[in-house]
Amino acid sequence: MNRLIRLQLRNVFHNKLFYVCLGLCLLLNTGIPFVASIIIKDLSPLMPVNEIVNMFNSTMSIMVVLFVVLFTCFDFSEGTTKNIIARGYSKVQLLFSKYIGSIVGVFSIYIVTSVVLLIMFSKNGITFDNIVLLKLLNGVIFTLTITILYSTLAFILEKNSAAIIVSLFVPLFVNGILLLVDTKFKNNISKYWIDNVTTDFLKNPTIGNFGICILYCSIYIAIFLFLGIRFSKRKEIK
Repeated sequence: MNRLIRLQLRNVFHNKLFYVCLGLCLLLNTGIPFVASIIIKDLSPLMPVNEIVNMFNSTMSIMVVLFVVLFTCFDFSEGTTKNIIARGYSKVQLLFSKYIGSIVGVFSIYIVTSVVLLIMFSKNGITFDNIVLLKLLNGVIFTLTITILYSTLAFILEKNSAAIIVSLFVPLFVNGILLLVDTKFKNNISKYWIDNVTTDFLKNPTIGNFGICILYCSIYIAIFLFLGIRFSKRKEIK
């Protein structure tokens, strides 16, 4: 298993995909505010740090879809999955190596971009208070959760295009269904969906709401892992 994990980690950092996603994340999160600061001459009133963090978390969601799906589907698209299974690794082990590779790649992008943001905006006299730090930590938990979700979907679907489309629209579809259920039965179960839990926290970023986010994200991670294991055992490797 350790050799398989090392292979996946090597694939992360030897793949152009990682550097493309990192470059896009840096461009969107630092390039736009930097150009704006040159034009306006004063960054603070233009882009408060809370808005920067919110934009960062939103951008990361898009990067997670692209990176995780393409990375997870890499062995399927290259036709090397059978070779990995032939070496004695199980489908569940392959799945977990994809989870680990996806998490390492995503959070490498997250950390590098965060450090660049910190350096860039600290020079403009912007400080990070407790609320901002909570939002960043919330982004970490949320990013981990959707990384597991998208990796599970990509492993099941195998195809890049199908997995990207499904990963982009499944959260919206689930939320839409829950809203319809709320309307039909006069309840409020949609607030428990991962996107809405995170949104509620951003509206009221307190320690209590952050704890709720951790709780629900942990539950979703467990569900996605269970589904991934269940489907991977039944999966036919082509």
